[in-house]
Amino acid sequence: MPCCGCSPLARTCRPRELHCGSSTFGPPQKRPCGQERRRRSTEPRQGVSNVRPVVTASRTITWQPFELSGRPAPGMVRLTSVRSLISPGTELALYEGREMVDGLNAGFSPAATSLVMDPLDDDISTKAELFPVALGYNLVGRVTAVGDGVDPGRIGTLAFAVARHQAEVEVADWEAVTLPESVDPAIAALYYLPTLGLSALRRVGYRSGERVAVIGLGLVGLCAALVAQSLGAEPVCFDTSEARRDFTAQLIDKDLIHDPRTARPLQFIGGGAGADVVVEAAGTRESLAFAAALAGVRARLVVLGLHSEDLGALFARNFYRKMLNVVFCGNDDYAPSKAGTLTSLDNVLEIARLERSGRLPLNAIITAEAGAHRIEEAFAMIANERPTGAVVLDWESPDQPLTARME
Repeated sequence: MPCCGCSPLARTCRPRELHCGSSTFGPPQKRPCGQERRRRSTEPRQGVSNVRPVVTASRTITWQPFELSGRPAPGMVRLTSVRSLISPGTELALYEGREMVDGLNAGFSPAATSLVMDPLDDDISTKAELFPVALGYNLVGRVTAVGDGVDPGRIGTLAFAVARHQAEVEVADWEAVTLPESVDPAIAALYYLPTLGLSALRRVGYRSGERVAVIGLGLVGLCAALVAQSLGAEPVCFDTSEARRDFTAQLIDKDLIHDPRTARPLQFIGGGAGADVVVEAAGTRESLAFAAALAGVRARLVVLGLHSEDLGALFARNFYRKMLNVVFCGNDDYAPSKAGTLTSLDNVLEIARLERSGRLPLNAIITAEAGAHRIEEAFAMIANERPTGAVVLDWESPDQPLTARME
């Protein structure tokens, strides 16, 4: 199964350390005359009743009520949703009721509110109930209320957050990454998934001029290939799906895109020398073996796919013979920004910079949009058609029909 987001496991506890003044992208944006930032009172109000989509059985979404407090807790901000992205890997598995590796399903419990993963937490269950589960971890919203200790000037600003599909959410101040007003919120909803490829390339020390191969052109693999391209690489891409290869050929030189079942695929990489860096994003035993076959001697192999199968026998072949450096990669820490340490939300800012510079064409990845109230239709379409590209939910026009996005 492809890793589409390697989303942080949700935890029911709030982060212990709350930092005021979240990360921002660039200097404050000057608004044209007459376009004043919308502000709302920070005074307490009664609890806000809301509804959100919850998967209650395989391919069954039910809108269930939940309640937000009258005012965000200290160090927290409330976002009114503008757009959110459906992850066709992780979320489709949740929608269909497939068990994911290492109890990842448990992280999407409707009771979980804070998206923090502790890799050393032995209390995380490796066997989770498949239902009910909440959905979503890529959201763009507008700050409409803040708790004590948060700059009131944040009210009215646009922000990205790793948060659920729902009309209003509350996150810690540091979790809401401020965006410039000029961004397209639909594109900004895609700012997290490419951070997986960015983090992967950084962790294995990618250097300009090195040969890069990407296996699996689902949303995460495609984004990883585009990030590599934005950093100056010419990624050689492989996928068994003709539709995915054709879609990728609109964004990457078609001569770099191949079917892995082609005879002697190694010939496409350095004339047979193999790749210096291989990104495996397909999540199958076969794709991992293929990644090792494509790698050059002492190459670095980054595993972005989620693997639940027994991989023992694989590591007795090319992994040893080629002396490969294997990194199982999700993302950098999901934590407040800290000098000298990059976090996953710092990576969101870097993806925003690459996209806005024109080097990362995320707009071309969005193939469909739907009003948020049409989420059932959107998931049914993804499950039945397995489309290439991303589907974005519109919370400002929640009843908008599911339609193809035209550029």
